[in-house]
Amino acid sequence: MLEDIEGMPIVEEKTVSELVGRDSEDDSLFERLFQIYVEEYPELLRDLRNALSAKDSNACYEVIHQMKGSAAAIGAARVFALSEKAIKLCESKEILSQKGVVEILEGEMAAYCEEIKKRRA
Repeated sequence: MLEDIEGMPIVEEKTVSELVGRDSEDDSLFERLFQIYVEEYPELLRDLRNALSAKDSNACYEVIHQMKGSAAAIGAARVFALSEKAIKLCESKEILSQKGVVEILEGEMAAYCEEIKKRRA
């Protein structure tokens, strides 16, 4: 269920463009938000692994909700879409029986970061 995002862009161009457009000479809003995302995402993945191991769908919901908000803020389109789907699975507690949730989210986060790095070059 989480995998069906093929064909969806990795980056939400409008969001990234708006953030970059808010940059001042010495202060990059996008870069600051991106750096926070890169620093916090591993912790969120760890928290999600722990919640899944504990079979705690409420804790899964909280972590995935944070992921969704962060992804929306920086234009990580696929991570956002997966997070939306995962939240619905949390609400029905189906998240606890899904295989590879953390790995799928982690892979899409890595793809997003790689795409941003390519754009910087």
